[in-house]
Amino acid sequence: MTTVPLGLAVDAAIEAAGGYDLEVTTLRYCRFSMEAPTSNRRPLRATGAVTQIGRRHVEVQVQVWEQSRLILAGQVGLVRVRGGRAALLDDRVVRLPEPTGPTPS
Repeated sequence: MTTVPLGLAVDAAIEAAGGYDLEVTTLRYCRFSMEAPTSNRRPLRATGAVTQIGRRHVEVQVQVWEQSRLILAGQVGLVRVRGGRAALLDDRVVRLPEPTGPTPS
């Protein structure tokens, strides 16, 4: 059964990419492998970590766990859609301020 773990993985990717507030919520691509069969009786938890931010996409490394057992591992690519096309993310990327003060030598 891949539907529930994969759905949880996509949802974890959306949350890792900033959630619905940032509107980067449309699935563009996905690569995953099922590492173990899942039970219908044990709770699942999903994690996501952003690994790449492109001009139009965010890629997130995802994992779904059933207790201490890895069920699914993969990568999810998300985009923000405007007018039926992937939109630039320039206004969504957080720019860190330039460091001030002495530079370490």
